[in-house]
Parts: sequence; C-alpha cells; structure tokens
Amino acid sequence: MTIRKLLTALVAVPLVLVLDGGAGAAADGPAPLDCAGLATAHGPQGSVTSADTVDGYCQVRGVLQPATRFTVKLPVHGWTGRYVQQGCGGLCGEVPDLTFPLFGFACPAALARTLVVAADDTGHTGDPEGAGPATWGRDPRARVEFGRTSEHRLRLASDALMTAYYGHGPTFRYFDGCSTGGRQGLNLAQRFPTDFDGILAGAPANNAAPLALLAAWVAVRNTAADGSQILGPEKIPALHDAVVRTCGEVIQDPRRCGFRPSSLRCPPRVDRPTCLFGPEPGSGPSEVGVPEFLQLLMDWVERGSAPGVIDVPTVSGDLTEVIRDLDVAPFDALAPVTAAPGSLNADYHYVGRY
Repeated sequence: MTIRKLLTALVAVPLVLVLDGGAGAAADGPAPLDCAGLATAHGPQGSVTSADTVDGYCQVRGVLQPATRFTVKLPVHGWTGRYVQQGCGGLCGEVPDLTFPLFGFACPAALARTLVVAADDTGHTGDPEGAGPATWGRDPRARVEFGRTSEHRLRLASDALMTAYYGHGPTFRYFDGCSTGGRQGLNLAQRFPTDFDGILAGAPANNAAPLALLAAWVAVRNTAADGSQILGPEKIPALHDAVVRTCGEVIQDPRRCGFRPSSLRCPPRVDRPTCLFGPEPGSGPSEVGVPEFLQLLMDWVERGSAPGVIDVPTVSGDLTEVIRDLDVAPFDALAPVTAAPGSLNADYHYVGRY
C-alpha cells in the first residue's frame, strides 16, 4: 500500500457512510447495489435521503450530520472511473446545480455523462450572494464546516457511494471551484492533500478578512462628497475598451499592464459616459472569464500532457451572452517582473518570497 493510499484510508475511517449490501452480499464484502439500494446508506456521520435514476444518472441526495446537504450523480452506464467534485460560490447555502452543460464541465467526458459529479451546501441554508443575514455564522460548528471540512467529508461520502454502486472507488478524483470554490480547492490541497489528484482553484477567495474590508473600501472610495457614485456602470464599456487597447484582451499579469486611468479623464466641467470624471478614476469588470480547464487538467494528471495555450470564453457580466473566445497561455504568477512604467502597478512590491 502506498503512503497516499494509506493516508487516505486513515482519514476516511471516521466519516465514511455505512452501506448495507443486504443478504446477497458476498462473503468478502458487500455486492454492488442498484440505484434504489443506495437509499439504505446510513451511518453516524451521514445518511441518504433519496436515490433515483434520472437522465442517465443514479442521483443520490443525502445529509452529512448535522446539516450538510449533498447530491452525488453516478452514471448508470459508461463510468470512466473519474470523480469530479464541484465547489460552491459566495456564502454557499445551497447545493450547486449539477445539470449539464456547466461552465467548467464542457469537456467531452462531462457531456457524455461518464463522470461521477458531486456537490454540497457546506452545512447551512442561505443565499449564496449574501442578500440575507448570515445568521448561520453564529454556530461555531457551521463556520468550521463552511470554512474547512465540508468538501473533505463529501469526498469521503462520495467514495463510499461509488464503491457501493460500482463495486470499487474512483481511479482519479478532481475538484473544480471558483471564488469560494477556489478557496475550497486551496484548503483541500493544504489540509487534505491526498483527497484529489487534480484541483482547479479559480479566483480563490482565500483571504477573507482583507476581502471583506475591500468591499467596504471600494464603496467608500467610489462615493463622492455629495453621496453620489463616482464610477457608475455607464462608464464601464469605455473603461474596458481603453484597457484592452493598452494591455490586450486578456490581462494575464496586471503588473505588466501600463494602462493609466488619467488617460480617460473628462475635460473640465464635462461628464459623459465615454470619459472618467472626478478625482479618483477607477475600474470595474464588464466581462467575466470562464476558463474551460477540466479536460486539460485531466489530460495533465492522467497522461502527463502539460497544458499549453488554453481557450478561455468570456461572457457578459450578467452571464447571459458569450462575447468572445480567447487563447491564453499559462504563466508563473509568482515570477518577479518589472511593472509597466507609469501604471497603477508601478510601485508594486510582492510581500513574501518568490
């Protein structure tokens, strides 16, 4: 047994679901169950609430105690041995939709319904966008589940379900998440390094205190003395176009971007959507990048083929329209660089070690 497998076995013991194979179980272990049979899954750390065949999947829903709801979708036919766990966004509070196609799941294996996919709500019910009060945060256990343990516990429960349904566990495990999901990916890599073979950690919201302060800072800095908004949504298209002209359609490294907001300053006593008016020209997104990295990650892990140029579709800010497809080459974000002269990053200094 390898060290990786040994560590996985050791951490799996306390949380794994107990699945009853019934009277027909083989002497050396339980026989694989049909989908309906997964409804018998139970254990001190979790239980299955439903198991139904839906759209080519055995769709299993359950709860990890005390309150983490989860969904696992197991292909009825053609499983490739791959498991993909989807992270959540914002404050989570609901199980992410696992209906295909999803951003990040547009790879052939996902569209062919040959991946086991799973997600959870991180142990509480609420609005992921934070529109309502996050009263669940008063519970210390709920905070720990949201911040550290939910994704690890889901991985263990999913392994048990795959073993019960197919007779064996996965060959490769992957985690895919953005924002809070990206933070979950970094947490898994650091605290549970044997859980996954590959992790996609997009835009990780992994430094919560500064992020919370940043939102308040942006609101204050973007408010004029009379209480009006300095930079409104009507100015974003012009700002976006100006940045693209200076730095290209994809800013891979903002330290190399030489855009100067002062270049868009409005004439004195003139304010219009095509220029920036006020003492503090700012910036904001008009597009959202949607990287399709899952297939590339799987090829890298399973075949040793490191990714080269990656196709990155971008969609409108309201996620309703694909605007363009761009080719992006990976780069080392921690490599020392010289900031573009005169740019916002001219005084950039990395605090730490390269």
